[in-house]
Amino acid sequence: MVESEQKAKGMMAQGFKMTDSQWEYAYRCFELMNLDILAHMFSADGLLKRGS
Repeated sequence: MVESEQKAKGMMAQGFKMTDSQWEYAYRCFELMNLDILAHMFSADGLLKRGS
């Protein structure tokens, strides 16, 4: 997941011109989104429960 996140950041960096503070904000949003996805997958009502 970390590798996927890094690739996405690299692809965005090639396509958009932003200031350092804007990039920090965008990267933080990526990280929080990924954590939220993981938390939902492993929650009691998450995706993984459906398979069991």
